Amino acid sequence: MRCLLLLTGLFLLFLEEPAVAVASTGQLFPGKTTLYSRQYVIEGGTLYWTSSGMQRSRHYVLEAGTASLLDRRKAEVYYVTPSQVIEGLETEVSIVGNYFSDYPSSPSVTVGDRPVEAVRVVSPTLVRFTFPSQISAGLYSVSVIYSGQYRVSITRAIKVVHPPPVVSRIVPSTFYASAGAEFLAYGEHFQQGLTATIDGSPAEVAETTAGRIKVRVPRGMPPGYKRFSVFNPDGQFVTVANALRIIGSPPPNTSAQGCGCTQSDAAPSAGTIPYVLAFLIITVWRCSCGKK
Repeated sequence: MRCLLLLTGLFLLFLEEPAVAVASTGQLFPGKTTLYSRQYVIEGGTLYWTSSGMQRSRHYVLEAGTASLLDRRKAEVYYVTPSQVIEGLETEVSIVGNYFSDYPSSPSVTVGDRPVEAVRVVSPTLVRFTFPSQISAGLYSVSVIYSGQYRVSITRAIKVVHPPPVVSRIVPSTFYASAGAEFLAYGEHFQQGLTATIDGSPAEVAETTAGRIKVRVPRGMPPGYKRFSVFNPDGQFVTVANALRIIGSPPPNTSAQGCGCTQSDAAPSAGTIPYVLAFLIITVWRCSCGKK
């Protein structure tokens, strides 16, 4: 009889074992861990197991009535990184917070009002997703929806900016220092209202299109190779090192304006000197012969 009562008691204890599993961090993850004890303590929504001296291996699954054990704490969102992405470029973004879980279903993420795909719970403090390339430039909030109904959000979390300007070619790229010349810079993503500098000095932008700008070189720049920078109004910019070359002042003009000189007034070239000398010698000889 005593053996029968003992077996009955053990059977009842077996039936009373909680139907949940606990990860090594102490957070609840049903059906994913093997437990070795039936005793536990719940504090702040976390399940702590204590040693009972009775070691048994069993896989636990979620059963009716145990869902309350999983309603631990409300998920928290601290910040999003990176906080700025480029429009039209898919980027992996991380949400840093706490109490993230993929139970009873994986959380979803929205940027503004738009759901995103490829959401992954990396750890209880980290969720990652792929930022879609179709979202236009602007400032957006980010929300995490978990357990199918609860939402936690962070406003002004991520900024989508236009692509930075690109300079692919400059024509021409060599100038005299005092010429005040113009050049064309070809590229992409040039915005109306942009500014330009040459070695940090402001340069006048005469024309702007999405793929080309016309820039005037400031007079009197010292000789040497110069860096060229373009700044879009939204803060995006590009700098090209050794993009331009200043080679000093142009050679002096050989024609004296206002002097009335013509081509016939110019000095004889070196090739005509022998003929002139020969003419003079013959003339002198004839004159001397005539005197005799």
